[in-house]
Amino acid sequence: MFNYQEIESLNRLELTVYDYIIQNKSAVINMTIRELATKSHVSTTTVLRFCNKVGLDGFMELKYVIKRDLAHQQLEQPKMTRVVDSVNEFLSRFNDQTYQDHVQQVAEMMVDADLILFFGIGTSATFAQYGARLLANLGLYTLSIVDPFQPQPAKLRHPEKIVLVDVSVSGEREQVLKQAQFYHELGAKVVSITNTAISTLARLSDVNVAYNAHEVRDVINDDVDLTTQVPVVLTMEQIMHKTHKIQAARRANANR
Repeated sequence: MFNYQEIESLNRLELTVYDYIIQNKSAVINMTIRELATKSHVSTTTVLRFCNKVGLDGFMELKYVIKRDLAHQQLEQPKMTRVVDSVNEFLSRFNDQTYQDHVQQVAEMMVDADLILFFGIGTSATFAQYGARLLANLGLYTLSIVDPFQPQPAKLRHPEKIVLVDVSVSGEREQVLKQAQFYHELGAKVVSITNTAISTLARLSDVNVAYNAHEVRDVINDDVDLTTQVPVVLTMEQIMHKTHKIQAARRANANR
């Protein structure tokens, strides 16, 4: 329903409205604006601001767009689950120009780097290792750091040729931010892959790639995060393919 640029423009409160709508489409079409605001824990003004940012004239048009989307889903996939719904939301924005531009910028950094470091904690550490392996397959010197307490190097030669890739869903974990700040202050380039561009890590980064998957959590235990990680994998692989394309173009130019 919403494109990448629209979601990227939302602030934290507006993102809560977006998350609630995506997870409760059928309920929202029967709500008043005040009821949606209450359920999302925001004001009615925030709901209206959300509508404006996603290109809608108001709350009634929002309900119409949701109804149309639900009708389309019933025709295409009547048994769609939350995870599949979330993945499809991401895939619908996959070719968005802003998203692809950010991925392209990251790929160009990778090709020009002497050393690429991937960092992540917990589940993100697994994806950091995966990302490092993908680029290593292209002949690039990549390492993954999965221990947040690993001592940082006292000195680095040519830090401007180093790229740190921070993988973090929230972009707010203390150890993730410390890594970004350390390499940023040394003069290295910092790339972040996060769920939202509205995060401290995104602001610390030279380039942020946000995949904007709506959060899914256990209804009983809110600490259990069930948000799909498919967008992270696809983003990593898209970076790999664009990097390979740049490498191939440079080899072709060198052989002319």
